[in-house]
Amino acid sequence: MRNIFSFGDPYNPTILIRGSTGPTGSAGVRGATGATGATGVSESITIQKTTTGTPEQEASVIDHGTGTQHLLEFVIPRGKTGEKGADGEKGEKGDSGDKGEKGEKGEKGEKGEIGPTGPAASECYYSMKYTGNTGAHYTTPTTILKAPVDSNYVTFNDESIIINEAGYYEIYMSTTCDTSKLGSTLYGGIILTINDADQVDGECLIPNSKYAVLSTRQIFQLKNGDVLKVKNEGVAYGTVNGHLYFQIKKLYF
Repeated sequence: MRNIFSFGDPYNPTILIRGSTGPTGSAGVRGATGATGATGVSESITIQKTTTGTPEQEASVIDHGTGTQHLLEFVIPRGKTGEKGADGEKGEKGDSGDKGEKGEKGEKGEKGEIGPTGPAASECYYSMKYTGNTGAHYTTPTTILKAPVDSNYVTFNDESIIINEAGYYEIYMSTTCDTSKLGSTLYGGIILTINDADQVDGECLIPNSKYAVLSTRQIFQLKNGDVLKVKNEGVAYGTVNGHLYFQIKKLYF
């Protein structure tokens, strides 16, 4: 118990003695619920977009909305590109790896395009007609065909045929022969000479026929400067009286 002093009269104080605390009283009746407060203002926030800015630009948030409607745009600066580092030293060559397993066979590829046209079977072609005859050789050649027109592999000079470029040449000759002066047996011919040496002839043996066709075809390896002529055997073996058709072709291998 505590003593409580009363100082109402400073010269005659009154001593009051405080009693012990009594029990707690029962709860009072709950008061009535207060009136509902006014409705508060609602704010609407929407993230509109995020934009990447330049490296020097500061980060920011931009509100594109009005009133309580907020449309936010976030601007985030792009980081600066770092400087390229120095090249490192070249490493040592590693050991060879194990041989891999054989792969599966691939699918068949598509057919390729057609390639360019290959070289022709011959490099040049001359077709000539001889209209003259000295009795020993055919003369006066006339060009029927020259292909290509600018080729100069062969030169025709009256009774001489001059080779200007070495190579392989196919030669064909054809003419006709009057056999009437030789009775029942004919042996007539035309002979190709190379540098005045006989090479090949076109001949026939036809009994009881007035006219015969003489022809020959053969391939020769000729040198630059070789001279060819066609010899007329008509003096000895009958009258070779038709025009001579002469063809020469430089072959490609």
